[in-house]
Amino acid sequence: MLADLDSEDFKTRTKARDELARLGETAATALREIAEKPPSLEVSRQVKELLEKLKNERKTPSAEQIRVLRAMEVLERMATPEAKRLLDELAKGASEARLTREAATAHERLRRHAANGRN
Repeated sequence: MLADLDSEDFKTRTKARDELARLGETAATALREIAEKPPSLEVSRQVKELLEKLKNERKTPSAEQIRVLRAMEVLERMATPEAKRLLDELAKGASEARLTREAATAHERLRRHAANGRN
């Protein structure tokens, strides 16, 4: 996708930008790396826009991010074995992704509650 940001085809560039935006924080590390030495002015511009969008999303989560966070909260409150397994799997995602960090935090709280005898 990063290479496609420099495509001569407008549709290809647009699709790559949209996919990277959809990946959100998962793509942040790669975007920051390419921002240091962008292959072209076009890539530099697109990467800066994507990083700015990510910065703004951290301040004000999108509706989709809020839905995901609420779903994780429900899983944590359920505290069933299946919910715990799902949180554990989500916690194994990309370390820079908010979803991964939130799942790991919820999973850790459940572990502490269980250790303290509060299921």
